[in-house]
Amino acid sequence: MHGWGGNGGLVDLLTAGLTRPGEEFLWDRPGRGARHTARIQPDGTLLLADGRIYANPSGAITALGGKNISGWRTWKRASDGRALGDLRAELRARHGLPIEPGRR
Repeated sequence: MHGWGGNGGLVDLLTAGLTRPGEEFLWDRPGRGARHTARIQPDGTLLLADGRIYANPSGAITALGGKNISGWRTWKRASDGRALGDLRAELRARHGLPIEPGRR
């Protein structure tokens, strides 16, 4: 694991202590009655329950059939219901950056 990468990615959340390896995140898929789970890995990737690994939350959601859905808003931490995007916003605020990457 490396230090602050500057964009508030998953590895940055780990480095900042806002999440930890093995922590579970959930996506309750609307209209389908399906609950998907993913765990943050030490390298900042997401491991889905079926063993597939993704570098970013939106890629994981897309792989599960969620089209045009932000994984940052969709994945919720099992322990407290906070979205990955909320954690990223907190991290970016700590660094004096805009809450959403790419926005000034």
